[in-house]
Amino acid sequence: MQPTYTAFQKRLRPGTARVLTCLLIVSPPPLVQAQEGQASSPVHQTVEAPRSSAKKIQLHKRANSPFESAGVKGSVTGENAIEYLIEAKTGQSLELDLRSDHALAGYRITAPAAPRALHHGQGRHSVYSGTLPRDGTYRVLVYLLDAAAKNGDRAEFFLNIRIRNPG
Repeated sequence: MQPTYTAFQKRLRPGTARVLTCLLIVSPPPLVQAQEGQASSPVHQTVEAPRSSAKKIQLHKRANSPFESAGVKGSVTGENAIEYLIEAKTGQSLELDLRSDHALAGYRITAPAAPRALHHGQGRHSVYSGTLPRDGTYRVLVYLLDAAAKNGDRAEFFLNIRIRNPG
């Protein structure tokens, strides 16, 4: 159990707590050095989204199968990503199976006009199965997680996509 601030304060000489309190005040963010005649502004770090290329996936119906499916083989390197576009309808079932040679490969599924991801998956073998909430183009972004992306790693993967009509 960690000592509380008050317990720590009781062990100090009188007046020392005030000095410590003043030292604990958080300082504002550093300012950019202003050139003569210019105002200073806070330093902000911008974070880039992964660079991606979009590819539309054509699903195919196989004989004696209730699914339309497609298999995609690819690779991602560093901060690059690949986005797959899949047309689907409300109530259909989507199954994704991502197999990769890299433990830090990941993917994100986003529904049409959705503010958040429907699902995030990662690892050498990651599976998703769910019922789709709306008609439109679903996006599957395949990428490397931060640690691997910053190292410039490369991941080979195979993505199996299956869609099934309700009923």
